Amino acid sequence: MNRYILILLIILYQCQILSSAYENEYWGVRANGMAGCFTAIANDYSAPMWNPAGLDNLDVLGIQFMYSRPFWGFDRDSIMNNYYASLFYPHPGYGCFSLTYARFAVTELYYEDTYALSYGVNVNEFWNIFGFYWQVGINLKLYNLGFRLDERTENDPVFHDGTSCQAFGTDLGILLSPFFRENQHNWKIGVTLFNLNEPEVGLLHKERIDRKFTVGFAYDLYFPRILRSTVLVPAFKISTTHDDIAVGLEIWTFNRILGLRTGWNKKEISSGLSVNLDWRHDVQLSTDYSFLSPSQVPNTSGTHLFSLSIKFPELTSRLNDSDRNKDLDDEYLKEAISRSMNELETQKTNLAHNGIKTNKSNDTDNNIDLVPAEEGQKEMKNNVMIFHNTDITFTYLVTKKGSVSIQIYNIRGDLIRILVDEKERKPGKYMIYWNGITSKGYLAESGLYFIKFIRNKKEIIKRIMFLK
Repeated sequence: MNRYILILLIILYQCQILSSAYENEYWGVRANGMAGCFTAIANDYSAPMWNPAGLDNLDVLGIQFMYSRPFWGFDRDSIMNNYYASLFYPHPGYGCFSLTYARFAVTELYYEDTYALSYGVNVNEFWNIFGFYWQVGINLKLYNLGFRLDERTENDPVFHDGTSCQAFGTDLGILLSPFFRENQHNWKIGVTLFNLNEPEVGLLHKERIDRKFTVGFAYDLYFPRILRSTVLVPAFKISTTHDDIAVGLEIWTFNRILGLRTGWNKKEISSGLSVNLDWRHDVQLSTDYSFLSPSQVPNTSGTHLFSLSIKFPELTSRLNDSDRNKDLDDEYLKEAISRSMNELETQKTNLAHNGIKTNKSNDTDNNIDLVPAEEGQKEMKNNVMIFHNTDITFTYLVTKKGSVSIQIYNIRGDLIRILVDEKERKPGKYMIYWNGITSKGYLAESGLYFIKFIRNKKEIIKRIMFLK
């Protein structure tokens, strides 16, 4: 009997109220390591559970497995367990799709299953308001709530018509951020509306899954010279459920190989770490761990969360008919350069048809130069500058007062970063550093890129290759 009282007490604490199922938030190891401050970040494979708009931040096909055990040590048996598995498929220009399965189980008595089909995409091509970067996402969910009977409950009239029930739910998410500018710092706002249709689940009596509105804010601070590029991300979240307020902090170092985080909310203090590894040239591994120390449940060893993410960059390239991860031999370089330059010329032609004139300057213009962060890290091959890391310093000379823009494109012609965008820049010599981070917050992959330097409507295009 005492055992079931303990279970009831934990469920009460977990949900805070009994009027709503599916209140569990132990999904996403990184998110929980920041005490849930993930609404405005949402850039890993747990994005559907926090903000489906964050799916657009994912550019590599992958899978994630997660396990968490709340209140470890409260009882010798495993009282509550959380299981999570997800599959993600991004497609350039079409956003990212995902399939997710999540289960919250209370010993052998009760379980909550969630099946989700999710989609996230940026909408800037047809909706560019105030010059911001807009991402939107949606979850279509199937809820399956069930009970397992024993000798004391098998004849209960509550279970006369069955031991499980289902309902459909919908979530909507938005991410908003400015296009990147020269200082490389960047704020982000996230908004998620969970259970828009307020689905009802239950056996004898239907129980409504309450609508929940969550707003988050995050600010990326870049320190490119510290520990091979360090990113500091303070974050904040507020939710309509139980007046939930949380603050968190995440730090990435060594070009996002090592991540550390901490956070606080009314229920717990959290901490965690992540390690990203290139296991093979075609497989990338990410492992995450978080620890949550509850403030109101004594005599426990806290809540522990573990996850493993497996990414398949080469398979992604093959599925998307991309050339980014082919062997970088001489013939490939020549073909890739020719094809990409033709694409850029096509873009120029389209602009000209729209009444926008662009003038191309000689690529050997000496008024702009690209310098690696370390000596010996740059070489020339087939008139392409090859960098063996992603730390590049741009130096450029402005001889007349006027506009200056530095833009970075990938081999498909997609704009991945704006480093400089000034309407008026005084004459002089300037220098700007790029650590290889794209506008979505990811480290640029190995491959061919184009640097477009626009000064007073005149263009200089530099070709660079990252080999990491």
